[in-house]
Amino acid sequence: MKKAGKYFTGLILLLFLAGMSASATDEGFVYSQEGKYQGVEASRSSRRLVKMDRDAVDKDDQVHLDFSVRLAAEVYTTYGLSLRKLEPVTIYPYLEADGLNAHFDPNDNSLNFHVYPTRKGLRYTCHSLDIVTHETGHWLLHSKRPDITTSKRPQTGALNESFGDLTSIFVRACNKIASPSKDSPALCLASDIGECIRDARNTLTIGLLLREQNACEVHSLSRVFTGAMFTAFEESLNSSNVPTRTLNDFARLTWLSFTNVESDSPSLPDVAVLAINQSDLKATRGYLAKSFLQRGILFVTPTKSLACNAFSCSVCDDIIVEKETT
Repeated sequence: MKKAGKYFTGLILLLFLAGMSASATDEGFVYSQEGKYQGVEASRSSRRLVKMDRDAVDKDDQVHLDFSVRLAAEVYTTYGLSLRKLEPVTIYPYLEADGLNAHFDPNDNSLNFHVYPTRKGLRYTCHSLDIVTHETGHWLLHSKRPDITTSKRPQTGALNESFGDLTSIFVRACNKIASPSKDSPALCLASDIGECIRDARNTLTIGLLLREQNACEVHSLSRVFTGAMFTAFEESLNSSNVPTRTLNDFARLTWLSFTNVESDSPSLPDVAVLAINQSDLKATRGYLAKSFLQRGILFVTPTKSLACNAFSCSVCDDIIVEKETT
């Protein structure tokens, strides 16, 4: 019953998040591929957004990559992202590697996807909608806040990874693209190529995470923030009489809190406080505050406001981030 409940909640999420989908109609784009892509009406090509050696890339992969990037970008166009101002991103889809990996490289503005061996043969990370939209999320955030995506602070790196994971969830959910994962639809990153890198539905706290090995690695640390955001989102959605309004508010506060935070190397509490303040809905603010408190990201001050304490403000600050990967 527990698994069935999680599956049902995930399906509800897929249905209601459809109201969050942006309807970008920027003139000047090349419109192509009439019909459906991933079950989504996909008449807009992202060829203006994406550069690749098209003579060397499989045609089906070109369509997949073009539209994956476009769907990720469209999630945020309603909330201030201008597709016209984006510098086209270069995609390298077939880089050889020993294991599952992909990354956004800010130095040459590129999305890099690796091919790695498994017992069943070669596996291509560029074939995963989740991984492509996750890395696209890094590119989109970099277009607004390069200081965040290049920071060496673990908490800031974790925020960067969390933004990528949230972007992947939004793309699947707002376009009602089902995930192959039976236990957590739309939440398990890379289940579409037989992997489960991270799950947004978790109960991690900062305290629990620090008991793990490599807790300050940015991908591990990001799970606390992503989990907090998603828990608040589910609770807010389940209590809302107007789900579409709740979903729009959550997407809005996600984009604005990440792109408007003042610090050039923000902490988890920095963005958490801003996320609460950016919400237009009282219920959402309450669920966010509750979730961030439960995760040990925020604490109640003597004046009854929410802020970090000495622990959550500085956790992992003695570590320097060396590199970014998926």
